[in-house]
Amino acid sequence: MENYVAVIFPVKEQAIAFHSALIGLHSEGLRVKRAGVYGRGVDGEVSLVDTETENEGALDFLTMVRSGSEQQAVDELNERLPNSSYAALAYVSENDPTVIDNLAREYGGDVYRKSSAT
Repeated sequence: MENYVAVIFPVKEQAIAFHSALIGLHSEGLRVKRAGVYGRGVDGEVSLVDTETENEGALDFLTMVRSGSEQQAVDELNERLPNSSYAALAYVSENDPTVIDNLAREYGGDVYRKSSAT
């Protein structure tokens, strides 16, 4: 199943560490198509906060919102990101959602999903 996933953290370093671990989960039936670590400042603006997490095809939610592509899914995940917080945002193909759920729990994050089919 293809999903948009936001894993929210209070600390940037947690989001970066989770992102690194997420990329390594291919052996458990997870395919990360695009991902990056983003933050929402106190002003409410969302931006890519760690260029080390940006990969080829990184999911640029800001561009997607501006262009209108996949806007509903992006808007719903974007609304979940509180001010002064960080998130690993990803577009994944996952057979078992508990793989990401368990990893997020291990790193102290809260998971939100939106199916790409809706």
